[in-house]
Amino acid sequence: MTNTQKWRVFEKNVRRIVEDYFKTSFPQDGFVDIKGKSKKFDFVDAKNKIVGDAKFYSFTKGGNRPSAKFSTLNEYVWLLQKLPNSWKKFLVIGVDKNLVKKYVGEYKPWLENVLVFYSDGESSLKKIK
Repeated sequence: MTNTQKWRVFEKNVRRIVEDYFKTSFPQDGFVDIKGKSKKFDFVDAKNKIVGDAKFYSFTKGGNRPSAKFSTLNEYVWLLQKLPNSWKKFLVIGVDKNLVKKYVGEYKPWLENVLVFYSDGESSLKKIK
């Protein structure tokens, strides 16, 4: 199975898992207005004001810190924080639980009201922050 195929299976399974967690449904690829600019997220429930995204990340092949992936996560956190405080905001990161813990450890002060979960992409969802 290619990485793209693995990502699609991961996102499909995570959608089911977070729908159960938040007790709502998330239509495919929703859009939210962030200060006049439309942004696509993997999970949007505008009625209940819940928005999140899933990332399928691991360390580099050499086991190094994935700087570009951490930058992308920070971009999503920044965008989520532009939404009103009344919204529930989250990221689900899969593949490597240690990567999620390292990311949260490094950037916890910036995460404020954004929940960060790890998922195995099959059935589990573990809140890391």
